[in-house]
Amino acid sequence: MIRESSFGRRTLSLLLAAAFATAPMSAFAQDKEACVTASESGQKLRKQKKLRAARKELLACAQETCPAVVKKDCVTWLAEVDESLPTIILSAKDGSGNDVVDAKVLLDGEPFEGKLDGSAIAIDPGAHTFRFEPAKGEAVESKVIVREAEKNRVITVTLGEKPKPVAEPAPPPTKPATPEAPKASSGIPTSAYVLGGVAAASFVGFAYFGLSGRADRDHLLDTCAPYCSKDDEKPARNRLLIADIALGVGIVSLGVATVLVLTAPSAPKADKAALRVDAVPVAGGAVGLLGGSF
Repeated sequence: MIRESSFGRRTLSLLLAAAFATAPMSAFAQDKEACVTASESGQKLRKQKKLRAARKELLACAQETCPAVVKKDCVTWLAEVDESLPTIILSAKDGSGNDVVDAKVLLDGEPFEGKLDGSAIAIDPGAHTFRFEPAKGEAVESKVIVREAEKNRVITVTLGEKPKPVAEPAPPPTKPATPEAPKASSGIPTSAYVLGGVAAASFVGFAYFGLSGRADRDHLLDTCAPYCSKDDEKPARNRLLIADIALGVGIVSLGVATVLVLTAPSAPKADKAALRVDAVPVAGGAVGLLGGSF
């Protein structure tokens, strides 16, 4: 039987103690190296605006097991990333306005972990393309620019076509309106007023020239008759002639105006009647002429 010496037992005990003592030291060194690596990687990703990946690294180096100096920096950077990291809420509706929850979502061509359940999802800032692929129907893409520190932005798309409205029956064709016959004018035509004014002016002229011409004639009778010259008699004759012409025009105008007024209800075109009144001087007076259509 071989007996174990005291020297051998002592050596074995020292070796076992050394092994147990160095094991925790080796694990601690590995944890410290991992914390430093995560800290450096988180800073690099943070500067590249890859905030979601940076957040994962900073969470790793902010643990209690990391060295105090590394942990302190990671906690500070993690708070800054959380403040800058934007969030979105995806929403999809069908043509009737109902929510769609079973559509597949791709972000920039890659599967996206976000779901259409109304929850906010963290996303890196920048330009992105969302592709919504419903179970039935065509996919829809939406290009958006997500801004840094933008929170709970709702991105909504409509999947499928809107329901077509029921076509209403076309109204029956309407018959063209029959043009109404022009109504006869029942008022006094304008030409009647015009002729009335002509008549009034003519009578005034008749009175003026008639009285002045008679006064000139009486003066000749008192002064030079029967030896008055033709030059002396000419002013009186002209005044009397003008008076006769004015009287004729006044009588004719008054007569025509009276006819227009009396026939206005049965003659709708009376106000458009073309009239012509002339006076022709004759020896010892004048003759009035009336022409036109009624």
